[in-house]
Amino acid sequence: MAGRQLREAARLTSGASQPCNAHRLIHGGLIAALADNAMAYSCAHQMGWTSYLPTVSLAVDFVGTANVGQWLTVETDVIKTGSTICFAQSFIKADDVVIARANATCRVVRQIDQTPASGGRP
Repeated sequence: MAGRQLREAARLTSGASQPCNAHRLIHGGLIAALADNAMAYSCAHQMGWTSYLPTVSLAVDFVGTANVGQWLTVETDVIKTGSTICFAQSFIKADDVVIARANATCRVVRQIDQTPASGGRP
């Protein structure tokens, strides 16, 4: 069912190894990674966990910032799933304020049956 929305959340608390930039804001790379992961998981969920979904394209537009201690949520919509490709989009929020939007295209790779009797065939 295209258009089903899923939501994931994470909270980063203070610590020496926090992924912050020079301004002590949450690094954009972490925000992009969270969005990428959430969109691939949403596609996998939509497809019944029957395939691997490596990302082939990811675009993130940053429109705000996040501080350590804020709740980060990724609200994902699966746009379309197919036999070879899946499209998703998401809004990333810090304490319910949009800080980024992202789009991902994932390749659909069927899982291979690893049981001895299958001989490794799909």
